[in-house]
Amino acid sequence: MPPDPSGHHGEQWAPLADGGRHERKAVYGCELQPGHPGAHAAHVRLLPGPDRFIWIRWDIRARELGTLPPCPAERADPDPRSPYGDEPAPCLLFEGHVGPHRY
Repeated sequence: MPPDPSGHHGEQWAPLADGGRHERKAVYGCELQPGHPGAHAAHVRLLPGPDRFIWIRWDIRARELGTLPPCPAERADPDPRSPYGDEPAPCLLFEGHVGPHRY
């Protein structure tokens, strides 16, 4: 992710604040398939309420922190190791992501 000259993301992080404090990593790694076209993306946090998945997206010129809806894909063949048990596992990425789904 491009560095922020001030060392923080300022007002973009305000929606994540909890009593004036918020948790954030020093570095976010892209969660999309290696070598993908377009901007990189990393999940930041899930806020209360429907579809409140906060993602940060970036490229060499800019970064953006925002809410993206979840990918509607589900894995049809349940994995016995999955925390979802016999239920279909949802894709962990956002709607319209490039590359394969992540479960």
